[in-house]
Amino acid sequence: MKKLLILLFFLPNLALSEIIATCENPKGYAYYPYFGLIPKADSGWDTDGFTGSVYKLTQDDNGNFDVIFTNTRGQYVSAIEDGGSVAPFSFDENQISIIVLYMGSVVEAFSFVKDNDGNNELIFTQTKTKMVPKASAYRGKCSQLDLYKINI
Repeated sequence: MKKLLILLFFLPNLALSEIIATCENPKGYAYYPYFGLIPKADSGWDTDGFTGSVYKLTQDDNGNFDVIFTNTRGQYVSAIEDGGSVAPFSFDENQISIIVLYMGSVVEAFSFVKDNDGNNELIFTQTKTKMVPKASAYRGKCSQLDLYKINI
């Protein structure tokens, strides 16, 4: 029931927005500095990822982009409604790149790419500076990437 209520909460945003990309299960590597809450023994490089997660790039009728993602509890979260600022910084016939900035804590750069073989993928980097600081890079496959829907 709780997931249904969360879906209904985001349904108005999704209904008024075009889904440009849907990507799943990004995996990669993260570097945890010996800083903040990170003990020295746990600092350094480690594998990282978001098994079971989904990332969606959307664009509303006004041309505004958003990144909708599933959190650790499987709930959909809008980057904008979570306090992030979302803006495109690169676009062509094979890719769109979006930056999400959570002022004072996180910056993410998402690239939704159609590679030379026509495969769709998401590559993104993330830098966190609060609580558990880290710098990371991930890659996931996209089941949908409709760049022709973009209105810039």
